[in-house]
Amino acid sequence: GNIIVRGCRIENSDRFLHYDCREYWGHTRPLESITFEDITATDIAVPIVAHGDKDTPVTLTMKHIDLSLRDGCENVPVIQICNFERLQMEDFRLRGHCGGAFIKAWTDGEIVTKNIQCDLPREAWIQRTEEADEKFPFEPI
Repeated sequence: GNIIVRGCRIENSDRFLHYDCREYWGHTRPLESITFEDITATDIAVPIVAHGDKDTPVTLTMKHIDLSLRDGCENVPVIQICNFERLQMEDFRLRGHCGGAFIKAWTDGEIVTKNIQCDLPREAWIQRTEEADEKFPFEPI
């Protein structure tokens, strides 16, 4: 299944995306792809959490995104992803992030970035860590 969200403004939200295929809306038929295009998101606490299925890894595409974090949330990883085939980011502007990884990945998957604007040095963008299934650190909202 595919989801495309295009041309939206998100304000004062705890989450930009929280997808975990082990929860209610994905446990019977996991998503294959999620795409966000032309999105402005402001005052976001925990931006993007995507936990795909081991047998059907998710592809997350983010194009033309302008994202700013909520005060006090400057050190959280912006994208936290597990069981993914590909993360593609193009024309992504991040404001208000000053520490921690931009992308934290618990499993292998291709990460493609093009025209990313953020204050972190490029070598600090991606943190890969151990495989997570039960250890993935987020609960449903």
